[in-house]
Amino acid sequence: MSCVGTPPENLTYIVVEPPRHGQLLITGRRVSRSFTQSDIDAGNVEYRSASADETMTDYFLFAVADGRHDGYLVNGTAHRKPAFFNILIQPASKVTLMPNTHRRRDATQLSS
Repeated sequence: MSCVGTPPENLTYIVVEPPRHGQLLITGRRVSRSFTQSDIDAGNVEYRSASADETMTDYFLFAVADGRHDGYLVNGTAHRKPAFFNILIQPASKVTLMPNTHRRRDATQLSS
């Protein structure tokens, strides 16, 4: 997302409703309330699924602020309601060692 005239460090995503089946992290630490476009651009924001939960989707709701305006524009239309971010969770491949060897026996690889 971008906002004309607003630097990425001032474009803030405020988490209104956190994910239900995992957590949002910034450089490995749980997001307490918000993160910025700079955090996203630097690759520092990630979602980590709860390992015990087998749900394949999650979401979180967020509001956007630039410090000057209320809401955000989508295709030229102003919005003030929180936005919905859907997350598709891809299971990680399970890797095991074959007995008495150092060779891997990989489970089926899944791709997006």
